[in-house]
Amino acid sequence: MAAAYFVLYSALAILRHRSYHSFGFDLAVYDQVVWNTTQGRALESTMTQTIAVPHSQLGDHFSPIYLAMVPFYLLYPHPETLLVLETFALALGAWPVYLLARLKLPPGYAVLWVLVYLLFIPLAYVN
Repeated sequence: MAAAYFVLYSALAILRHRSYHSFGFDLAVYDQVVWNTTQGRALESTMTQTIAVPHSQLGDHFSPIYLAMVPFYLLYPHPETLLVLETFALALGAWPVYLLARLKLPPGYAVLWVLVYLLFIPLAYVN
């Protein structure tokens, strides 16, 4: 189910972005930070409302996960890479849901809770 979610929502996220319906500012900030990192300017950003000069994004948000995105971004340096990575991270959330449900609920309910997680409307909205 998580693999199906990943494929479907990755395609939807890419289609939404290519049809100019993605959330522009946040995606632009992350895209700029990861792109700058690939160009030798580690975690540099100019896109903030308070500081208009180049500065470290870590001063705005401590998110060292940016560095884990860099190898994937080097392979395909486009915002769509970030959207697919986000979808992958959300799909991975099905695994702890399954483990917790299997631990705490009667047999057979774990798969149902994974389905509930993957079909949860706020998760789709975030994605």
